[in-house]
Amino acid sequence: MSDHYHDHAQMDGFHPSGRKIFWVAMLNATITASEVVGGFFSGSLSLLSDAVHNLSDIFAIALSYVANRMDNCPKDAKRTYEYKRAEILSAFA
Repeated sequence: MSDHYHDHAQMDGFHPSGRKIFWVAMLNATITASEVVGGFFSGSLSLLSDAVHNLSDIFAIALSYVANRMDNCPKDAKRTYEYKRAEILSAFA
């Protein structure tokens, strides 16, 4: 056996900031818009279909942003687990 040790709990508590999620959504929206323009002018259905696929990615990123914002809400008497389930449900969706 080796004496190699590494910690697998490095990603516990990893929460991307709302700013990073926002910029990811904006970058994806820019790519989507350029694909729509390029697909329209070139008559490429593959670019247009990929733009629609990227649009669904934008909705998923927006859902993760909302869940991230909900996760920052404090716990109270009714929600002792805070809003952690919002992130779980958005990841499932």
